[in-house]
Amino acid sequence: MEVSDEVRRTITAWFGDDGRRWCETAPGVANRLAARWKLRPGAILPGATHALVLACTRADGSPAVLKLPFVDEENRAEADALRLYDGDGAVRLLDHDPDSGALLLERLVPGRPLVDLPDRAQALDIACGLLRRLRRAPPKDHRFPRLRDLAAAWATKFSKIDQMPFAQAAARARKLGAWQGEDVVVNRDAHFGNVLSAGREPWLLIDPKAVVGDPAFDGAFLLLRNLDAQTPGLIQRIAQGLAVDADRLRGWAFLRAVDNMLWATDLGDATRTAEYAALARLLADPD
Repeated sequence: MEVSDEVRRTITAWFGDDGRRWCETAPGVANRLAARWKLRPGAILPGATHALVLACTRADGSPAVLKLPFVDEENRAEADALRLYDGDGAVRLLDHDPDSGALLLERLVPGRPLVDLPDRAQALDIACGLLRRLRRAPPKDHRFPRLRDLAAAWATKFSKIDQMPFAQAAARARKLGAWQGEDVVVNRDAHFGNVLSAGREPWLLIDPKAVVGDPAFDGAFLLLRNLDAQTPGLIQRIAQGLAVDADRLRGWAFLRAVDNMLWATDLGDATRTAEYAALARLLADPD
């Protein structure tokens, strides 16, 4: 078991010395968990950005996936989300190690990502259908981040930068964070790469990063990952597919674009900074 070069580069760039230490210790942790859970490890699965993900076989011969993530504030409650979904529209959680954050998951076969579907309109409808199905009231004792807290943090951060689009983003964050509707569990990182084909259902969500708040937030990253200047009607299609307000959906996607622009700037990634800046311009409120 080894952390792939791609994951090693990403984790080191994103998390510095903590990431380097994780890369050195992750194979040993994965080996210990494989022994505890009686797994026969197989190939490293592609697509992970900051996790060691292995195909494996359980003692009874059934296929599974061992996922050992670098735990951060976004994925800390992934196991809680999977327990809440209990396989209904999402991959099943088979076991969990709280100390390392490792997850033992059902293996989705054939496991083709939704991004490979040639009809993007169909893919959007599938993704929106899954997200609506996964939307539910949060448990009383949940540990999921609250969207109003995230919006408040964004408003504070953006208000310290005296230039566009940050002033507009700070005002938008304060407005969206004042949501007074019913809070539901929504997903922070839903996109076509995190929806896989499966045997027991045509498509299932993986890698949930749950937050609690406005249902319009559910489509923000999905919109961001599919938006360009040649996509008329995309906001309305996703809003209708999720049964949410189109302006709130656009606003949350705008905040994600601005925040990601700052993140890319901090990493020194000029290409990504320019990409997110362009998306922020497309999503900004008209003058």
